[in-house]
Amino acid sequence: MRKIKILSIVLSAITFALSFNLCAGATTIEDFYKSTGDGNVAVLQETSDITETLVGSPDSTSLCELSKPTTFYNLSKKYYKASMQCIGTSWLYTNYYFKPNSNKKINVNYSLYSTKGSATNVIIGIFDLSNNSKLISKRTISNIYGSGKSGSFSFTGLNKSHKYAVAFCVSSGGWSVKNAYGSAKIYH
Repeated sequence: MRKIKILSIVLSAITFALSFNLCAGATTIEDFYKSTGDGNVAVLQETSDITETLVGSPDSTSLCELSKPTTFYNLSKKYYKASMQCIGTSWLYTNYYFKPNSNKKINVNYSLYSTKGSATNVIIGIFDLSNNSKLISKRTISNIYGSGKSGSFSFTGLNKSHKYAVAFCVSSGGWSVKNAYGSAKIYH
C-alpha cells in the first residue's frame, strides 16, 4: 500500500512539473495541444516568418507568468497578427514590442468571441515598456457573446521613441469569469 501511495505522489509531482515545462517550452499551438489535449490555457501565436507561442493559465491563479516582450517587431514593414486561443484574467502580451508610426499611433483590429455564450468583457491594453512597463491606455470591448464582436481603434498620443506592448485580458468582475478567444491585427 505504501508503494502505491509513493508512486501516486511521484506521478502527481511529475505531472505538475511537466505542466510548467509545457508552458515554458511549447513552440506551436499544434505541439501544445498534442502535449496536453485539454486546451485549457491562454495561447498567443504570432503569424509571420517567426512563429512563437506564449502560454499561460486562463484564470487569475496563473501557473505560467506571461512576461512582457523583449524583442522588437517593425510594424512599418508588416502588420502583426495574433491568434488568441484563450484570453483569461491575466494579461496576455504580444510576443514583440512595437514603436508607433509617425502620427504617434498603433492601430488594433480585433475579432473576439466568448467561450461561454453569455456576455464577456475583454480589455485591450498598451504598456509603455520605456516607462516602467506602465499601462498607459486601455480599451474595454463590452458584452462579447458567443457570436463575437469585431472592430478597430487606435492607441494615440504615443511617444515615437518608446517601446510598447499590446496585451489582452478579460475583466475579472463577478463570480463567474468567462474566457474569450479571437484574433487581432496590430499595425501602423
